Amino acid sequence: MCSDLMVDKKEPSHLDLLEYWKAFVVKNPADQDIWDWLMEHYQTYDHPEALNNQLDWLKQVGFTDFKINIFNNFWVHLMAIKP
Repeated sequence: MCSDLMVDKKEPSHLDLLEYWKAFVVKNPADQDIWDWLMEHYQTYDHPEALNNQLDWLKQVGFTDFKINIFNNFWVHLMAIKP
């Protein structure tokens, strides 16, 4: 099982994610400094990848059955089964 952000940073939809995330962060008890820190961390350490790419990788190593339990604003909870 995996529950994570699944988006390709090179896709146009990635900008939508950043706008959605920023609106959430700055609306809650946070400020621009916190947002700037989050973006620095995100650019340096986070390497999300598109769901389709992750499914392809799982197939390449023998996983055959997939169930997506949650798909909500780029957050995916994925269950993969390997016989």
